[in-house]
Amino acid sequence: MAWTAPERPHVERGKRWYAAVGLFGMVSVIWSIATGAWTFTVVLILGGAMYFQHLRLHSPARRIEIRKEGICINDELTPWEQCAGFWIYKHEPDYVLHIEKNRGWDREFISVIEGYDHRDVATLLSTILPYRATRRENVLDSIIRICKL
Repeated sequence: MAWTAPERPHVERGKRWYAAVGLFGMVSVIWSIATGAWTFTVVLILGGAMYFQHLRLHSPARRIEIRKEGICINDELTPWEQCAGFWIYKHEPDYVLHIEKNRGWDREFISVIEGYDHRDVATLLSTILPYRATRRENVLDSIIRICKL
């Protein structure tokens, strides 16, 4: 089974979102200047510039292959022995696959499922890895999704 998909679902942000974030940023900068927190002002300005630069870049698509010997992401194979389990949740309108690794810096692989029914992917993976039915998106990911960050 193989597909090409971005790591995270694409999020549409409207004019109201940009206006609200811009207003919040402007108020924060004015408040930091008024209180004399100059280093915080610099952090806010540079952080805002970096974030909006990041928004212009889309999550690059990558090739995901589920093989007998492991999961291959952009021709980099991770053996199943290094994986602890998986779970899938719905992020309207997409389904997002999470594969948890046993160790390492990058402890989790995340990808949108495209071109396949999420139940077919779950059926295939459940023959290889344990399905973590109680796992969902973590609190930070929920906040990021709700705030469209």
